Amino acid sequence: MKKMIKISIFIFVFFLCSGCQKELENPLLPVEKQELIERTEPPVEISSTKEIPAETIEKIDKQQEEEKSLQEYAIFLAQKKQETTEIATHIQKIRDEQESENQKKSESLFLEELEKSIKTLEKSILALEKDKKQLENIFQELQRIPTISSPALQEQFKNIEYQNGNLRKKIEELDKKYQGLKENGIKILTERKKIYEERLVIKNPLKILCPPSLECLMEEWKTIWQKLYANSHLEVQYSNSYDIPGILEKEKPSVVFSWLALEETDGYHSTIIAYDALAIILFPKNLTDTISLDSLASIYTGTQKNWQQVNLSATSIPIKVYGWEANTIPFFWFSKILPEGKIFVAGIQVYSQEKEILHEISKSEEAIGYIPSSYLENYQDRHNIKIAKISGYTTKSKKYPLRYPLHCFYKQETQEEKKFQEFLNSSLAKKALQSKGFLEQ
Repeated sequence: MKKMIKISIFIFVFFLCSGCQKELENPLLPVEKQELIERTEPPVEISSTKEIPAETIEKIDKQQEEEKSLQEYAIFLAQKKQETTEIATHIQKIRDEQESENQKKSESLFLEELEKSIKTLEKSILALEKDKKQLENIFQELQRIPTISSPALQEQFKNIEYQNGNLRKKIEELDKKYQGLKENGIKILTERKKIYEERLVIKNPLKILCPPSLECLMEEWKTIWQKLYANSHLEVQYSNSYDIPGILEKEKPSVVFSWLALEETDGYHSTIIAYDALAIILFPKNLTDTISLDSLASIYTGTQKNWQQVNLSATSIPIKVYGWEANTIPFFWFSKILPEGKIFVAGIQVYSQEKEILHEISKSEEAIGYIPSSYLENYQDRHNIKIAKISGYTTKSKKYPLRYPLHCFYKQETQEEKKFQEFLNSSLAKKALQSKGFLEQ
């Protein structure tokens, strides 16, 4: 009996569980859903929007407008900063150009270079004016700063104000640079225009009388003068320095150069513009590097006849002496080292041309001679000779004992004569002198 009751309970529970499983697996029918909804308590109604005061909405709209205004102004500032930076770069470029122009000496500029310089300066001044106008426009635009009242945007606004102030300061600094550059540019331009106009007025030829030893120098000066004064030219007449006084009795050239001081120079001013020197020439393998002035005088008067008397290390060979013909400038200046009452050694070989003396010395180990050092400046066969020092001094030294002056006698009556005197003092003329081997005063 108990067993049957247990079986019955088991069957009841089984069917009960099976029914619950079906309810879970099968959705409710529409009618059943409706009944379930009706049995549920109705939901509480919630308002979808809460009414916002008009004042708050107005504040929000204003803040959004101000925020947009700040963003646009930030973009505007970045653009103006870029424009200002470009102008600053351009002004610096003009400054560099002006510094380059400042370094050029106006008197040393050729006419063509002057013309180019004037155009460059005029162009830079116009460019500066354009930069100035742009800076003024930017500065005016920077005055219009947006008005910001929203507390939340005050930090951003302060940053914008700070950037604006810095940009205006930069523009003010550039304005000062502009003023300085414009004044300097006008100053240089005025000077260059004046020189250019003065150069064009020089139209007459300038007559020069000088010795043949200056021919190479005169040719270079002719070229330079033509580039400085396109409407004028140098007319050069060559004559031995000894003959120049006789020519001056008949002619009165504007400028006279001479290796000798002239006594009759009425109407002329005089100055020394350079020096030359008598270089002592030896055979290239001669062991003598320096000779005293006394030994040199002894050699040329015949007191010392062997190279070992001059230099103990030298080869014991007789000295062969070369010199210049009388009435030549080298002879005139070299003869001054001879003791009073002494004459040149007998048998001295004399010539009238540098190349002849150099040729003879280059093939004779006993030889010694002298020539103007300026001739050696562009001499191609320097390896065939040796240049000895005198008492340790080279021909370039101001203490060298065989230096002699180049005299200049000049008039200052015409514009051409005045301009030539300016030319003689210019770096162009002095550079040409040095390039031809002539020595500074």
